[in-house]
Parts: sequence; structure tokens; C-alpha cells
Amino acid sequence: MENQIKATKAERRAKLLDRMRQDYLKPGAKNDYVAVEITKELLPQIQEIDKLAYPELKEDGYAEIPDMEEWLAANPDMYPAAIASKKTGKVEAYICLSPLKPETYQKFKDGEILDVDLEASDIIPFQKGKNDCLQMDVASRQQKLPRDGAILLLDTFEKKIAALAQEGKYINNVLYDICSQMGFDSANLIADIKKVGETHYDDVPKDVAGMYEGRLHLSKRIEQAMQTKQEQASINERIQ
Repeated sequence: MENQIKATKAERRAKLLDRMRQDYLKPGAKNDYVAVEITKELLPQIQEIDKLAYPELKEDGYAEIPDMEEWLAANPDMYPAAIASKKTGKVEAYICLSPLKPETYQKFKDGEILDVDLEASDIIPFQKGKNDCLQMDVASRQQKLPRDGAILLLDTFEKKIAALAQEGKYINNVLYDICSQMGFDSANLIADIKKVGETHYDDVPKDVAGMYEGRLHLSKRIEQAMQTKQEQASINERIQ
């Protein structure tokens, strides 16, 4: 029964995303946002979004610009997706995800550190093979991102993950330190997640807050495609 419920949710999610892609991403569709690459110059806007998205966390809700610059230098691909408003030109929402050193990943999973505690030496670029990552944030200027922005952000993210896979860089486990309803909804949209610990933050929704770990839906599809390709290659070898 539980598997049937999960399958039904996955089917509904897939249908919703397909409909949103048709409505907002097909040629000629109206979309008020554009995908952008996060550079050093745009980091103050990322910090601004964090302050707007997590006011209850105070200084725990955002990192200082010098730290953010060092993180970005350690992994220039740590913002695999970001969108800007066509009207204002400002960054409107982003996804931040990066591999961590194995020992740092475990410390984070055990609740010993927060993302604001990370140093540049804890963050590594995407490597060949499997990467265990921390999704450091999914944040937006608006409490609820409009559908055209949400699907563009997700589509940009999936294209980047697929491009990394083409380079032999695969996303393995991902940690989520969730402290907002948007973070919880976003994580569930892109991954199968399971709670593995409690959050250190106060004044956050207790029904969603916590440390979660899971696999990206896209990563699973990539693995399945690779397995099918390998099986077909093996069959072709036997036939020959």
C-alpha cells in the first residue's frame, strides 16, 4: 500500500511538472524569468535573498560575503540553477548544491555543524564518479515562487545535473537541512528524502524542520539509463 501511495504521488508530480513545462517553457510561452549564472558580482543579491527568506534565523540565515566568495572559488558550479526577473534584472531565486569532503558531510549529517559554519576547505568541486552533496539552499525573494519561475528554476537545475553526468560526475546522496516549508516542498519535488536528524534552528516549522537525506529523482533516472545502456551493450557483445 505504501509503495502504491508513493507511486501515485510520483505520477502526480510528474504530470504536474510536464504540464508546467508545456505552459511555461515551450517556445513562445510567457515566462517572466530568465536563467542566470551566479558570479562573484551577484553574491550580494544571493545574500539579500537569504535575509528575506529566513528573517527568523537572523545571522544564522545567511553567510557573510567574503565567506560566500571563498565558497564560490572552491566550487564555481555550486549554484547549478538561478533565475532573474525580466522586469527588474535582479536574481529572484536560486538552488545551491555542492559536494563536501567526506568527513564534513558526516559532521553535517550528525548535526555537528551548520552551512554557515562551512569553510572553503570543506567544499570541493564536482568530481568524476559519485558526489555526496549538501543542498545548501533553495531560496526566493517571494514566499511562494510563481509557477513560471519555479519550473524554469527546476528545469535549469536538472539540465545542469544532466550536464555534470555527461562529464562522468554523478550526484549520489544529498543532505538537506530544512528550516522552511518552501525548502521542504522543494526537496520533496526533486528528491526522495528521509529524515535523519533534527535541526539546530529555533522558531522554524517543527512539522517540516530537520536534517534529511535522499537521492535526486534525476540521479536515479540517469542510473537506470546507464544500467540499461550497459545491459544492451552486453547483449550486443554476446550476439556478435
